[in-house]
Amino acid sequence: MNDETEEKPIFAQSFDGRLWAAEFNKRLETLRERAEHRCPCCGGHPVSKVELDEDWLIGWFTNAMMRGFDEHARVTISPTEALYAFAGWLTSRPAGLVVGAPFDAAPMAALVEQYRKRNQWLEVRSDWTQRFSHPVQGEAQSKGGL
Repeated sequence: MNDETEEKPIFAQSFDGRLWAAEFNKRLETLRERAEHRCPCCGGHPVSKVELDEDWLIGWFTNAMMRGFDEHARVTISPTEALYAFAGWLTSRPAGLVVGAPFDAAPMAALVEQYRKRNQWLEVRSDWTQRFSHPVQGEAQSKGGL
């Protein structure tokens, strides 16, 4: 099986710290049960030899953090990818759309919203117009663009 189809434990499918902590405790308890022995002095009460190895702890909690990173990477799309994906969808639609200053922007805005919802992307922030810059008119032509 490859990584995509291999069945993973529930904690490994999440970056919820509670699930990772619960699994950590289960595994630690199993280790303690295996290492349990009787007191060498009296031979009576059980004593655990398990010590928390720092390398094991680092590996365990690093995996938990990387799971969160992997989840973020899986659901994140770059602005460039989003633009190309939208442009690809827009140019493959049977219906045409004329855009430019003399034309109504509402049909384009409706298509952007439809695409946003379909991809379950966040809604625009109130300050979204402060987060980008447009090319200056004629800039693309002078740099070999359209």
